[in-house]
Amino acid sequence: MDKVLVVLAVAVLVLSAGALAVSYADDYQDVSAAPEMSSPGDWIKEEQIEVYPNQVILNLQNAHWLKFTDTNSMDPLFDAEANVLEMPVSYPGEIHEGDIVAYKAPEGLIVHRVIKISADEKGMYYLVKGDNNPLADPYKIRFENIRGVIVGIIY
Repeated sequence: MDKVLVVLAVAVLVLSAGALAVSYADDYQDVSAAPEMSSPGDWIKEEQIEVYPNQVILNLQNAHWLKFTDTNSMDPLFDAEANVLEMPVSYPGEIHEGDIVAYKAPEGLIVHRVIKISADEKGMYYLVKGDNNPLADPYKIRFENIRGVIVGIIY
C-alpha cells in the first residue's frame, strides 16, 4: 500500500511539474519564430579585416567617416554619438533592401535604410525609411542621389 501511495505521489508530482513547465513556456514567445527582416549586405569581406592585439585595420578604399545630427530617426541602431563608415557605390545593382544608404535630399544628407527597390517611367528608385520613423521618406531616391552605403557603425 505504501509503494502505491509513493508511486501515485510521484506521478502527481511529475504531472504537476509538466503542467507548470507548459504554463511557464506559454509566457515566452518562441524566438525562432521571429519574422525575417531585410538586413544590410556584406560589404566588408573577412580578408579586408586585420585584427592585432593593439589595433584593427579595415582595408577599405574610398571610405568616408560620418557623424550625425541628433534626429533619432535611426534609433536604436545609431544616434548622434555614433560614427559610421560609408563607401561609395558604383552601380544601382550594388544596393539591396536592408542596406543603409546616405543620400542627398533637399534638406541635406540623410542616412536611412532601403526598404524597397522598384522602378517607374524614370527608371530604378529606392524607398528609404529611418528605423525609428513611422513612415518612409517622401522621396523616390534615384541612384544619382545616393552618396554611399554604410558599411560599419562604430560606437
